[in-house]
Amino acid sequence: MNKILITLSFVLISFFTANAQTVSSITGKWVFLEIYEKEQLDSRSIEMLTEHFSKIKLNLKKGNKYDAVVNAKESGTWELDGKTLVLNSNTSSQTKINIVSVTKKQMVVKYGQGTFVMKKK
Repeated sequence: MNKILITLSFVLISFFTANAQTVSSITGKWVFLEIYEKEQLDSRSIEMLTEHFSKIKLNLKKGNKYDAVVNAKESGTWELDGKTLVLNSNTSSQTKINIVSVTKKQMVVKYGQGTFVMKKK
């Protein structure tokens, strides 16, 4: 019984530590950098996706507030649900962005039909 409690405690601590690290690593200002794995796309698709995604800007603030330009200027609260960034707009709409990977300076995200790289400002 004691071993089970110790193992369970370790798993829970690891989960919360990993989630906290992810939250702190995505907090900040992000702007579009480039289409992810663009070598798999034709030039017209790259052009269309770049035109669409290049306007996306996120400012994920501490305290889970955000300002963004996704489809339009918006603000509200954000939360991280596993690897999904959930933006809850003050206008009652919700946007979900899947995080593929994140480092200190770059975040690869999937939004709609496209996957792209954002850089931290």
